Amino acid sequence: MTGRFAIGGVCVALLLAGCGGGSPPPNTQDTPPPLDDPGQPAVAPASSAKVKEGRDAIQAGDFEKAKQVLTAAQAETPDDPQAAFFLGVALENLNDAPGATAQYEKALSLDPKLVEASINLSALLLDAGDGKHALEIIDKGLQAKPGEPDLLMNRALALEAGGDKAAALDAYKKAVDAKPDKLDLRYAYAELLAGAGKSEEAQAELEKVTASDDPKVLAAAANLYGKLGVFAKCVGALDKAIEKQSAPALLVRRGVCRHGLKDDAGAKKDYEAAIASDDKFAPAHFYLGQHLKAAGKKKEAIAELKKAAELGGDQGVGAAAKKALAELGVK
Repeated sequence: MTGRFAIGGVCVALLLAGCGGGSPPPNTQDTPPPLDDPGQPAVAPASSAKVKEGRDAIQAGDFEKAKQVLTAAQAETPDDPQAAFFLGVALENLNDAPGATAQYEKALSLDPKLVEASINLSALLLDAGDGKHALEIIDKGLQAKPGEPDLLMNRALALEAGGDKAAALDAYKKAVDAKPDKLDLRYAYAELLAGAGKSEEAQAELEKVTASDDPKVLAAAANLYGKLGVFAKCVGALDKAIEKQSAPALLVRRGVCRHGLKDDAGAKKDYEAAIASDDKFAPAHFYLGQHLKAAGKKKEAIAELKKAAELGGDQGVGAAAKKALAELGVK
């Protein structure tokens, strides 16, 4: 979830006018889905006809053409920071991270106030695990443009990667304040607050996240509510998500949270609904098996756990199902 600008669904950065992302174990949704990014920046006039052609090619998703055109533009005007910057964007989208890094660095050497290059360069450095260098680039960018939301986001990520949780929390708060509608950022802040033992503060952020009607957003928030043990809010978020778009994973997650509320009848109903929706969804069989096991229905539990083991393989839910079967004396 590094900060990068995007247009036309393509991960690129553009120059802004005027300026230089009874049921236990396995979590059915350990990795929340990506959340939506609301809105994109305006675009400044291109520095030359060739740069405009290259930028338009990027917008159209033709990165090879953009690379050729912008390489020619750079040869004609080596001191044009836009040519270097957009060439970096093209190379990044062609999966040439070293080439993109070099071009972003060149763009910044030509124009230290080109904040978009700072955003993309720091994002690449974070992706490469070089949080220290990323932080240096970010702090220089923030000197040029204090309060820039994507730089603040990348700064929070760099501090978190460096293990400075207190500084990361402060950085996340500043980033959220700068970009309050960016739900994936607010969710990440809530997650960090939860990890720091600040449950009430995390819940306050999640309340804002669950104002969304997007099932992906609601599912991610419910997942964290579940980890916090706030099962009523977990169920509430999933009720809203399932109303918009029912899915086996959402039903199972709601069942687990209903179990946390001691509503085992409701939990069983959700597990069964998930199986009815997709009989090959291993977590539904696993959790129903665990429910039946806790209810003393050994034969039925074994049948469900065997199905979960068969569908789940040797890892995750499959491994957990095999362990549960062994506890029931089934090899």
